[in-house]
Amino acid sequence: MFKKITALITLLCFILCVGGCYTRRQIPPEQLTQYPKYTISKVITTNEDTIKFSHMKGKCVIKEDRIEGFLRDSTFRSIPLSEVKTIHIQKLKTGKTILVVTGVTIFGLGGLAFLCWALAAGT
Repeated sequence: MFKKITALITLLCFILCVGGCYTRRQIPPEQLTQYPKYTISKVITTNEDTIKFSHMKGKCVIKEDRIEGFLRDSTFRSIPLSEVKTIHIQKLKTGKTILVVTGVTIFGLGGLAFLCWALAAGT
């Protein structure tokens, strides 16, 4: 039983670490230079097409007057900034992620200790 609970807590912490805590913003193309540490996750074009970029094959970049990167289906896409209406950007917040994982771990271990104490007291 202890191994299952420990495995569950470890799995939960792993999922939180992989997912992470992100700060997300939706900005017009003109403001893109104000957020150099953010990653482009999605672009809405002037004809309302939604283009979602993947970060598995590399970061989406700005080259001259274009946004270039790989889509989720691994195809490369280059979009002129003149055709972009809105840009969705995100940034991993390491501090928030560590805080959440630490909190989940502490509460999980506290819950586990309480469960063990309750089971021991009941027998």
